[in-house]
Amino acid sequence: MEELTRVWIGYGVKKGKVYFDKSTPSSMLCEEYMRTFQIHCTVEAQHLSKLLPELYAEYHSKPDDEL
Repeated sequence: MEELTRVWIGYGVKKGKVYFDKSTPSSMLCEEYMRTFQIHCTVEAQHLSKLLPELYAEYHSKPDDEL
């Protein structure tokens, strides 16, 4: 399983332009927040890796329009 995680912290896009959102809490703009976020994503991926085999076993032979 491959996991890709992307997050925009403190930035947004309006009318095709990237801007810094000054209302972003400073607590989100630090290394500790990113570390906590990465741990969260890792835990969620582990949960997903347990769930996917069950879903595959149940749905792999069904056409997409029956899901």
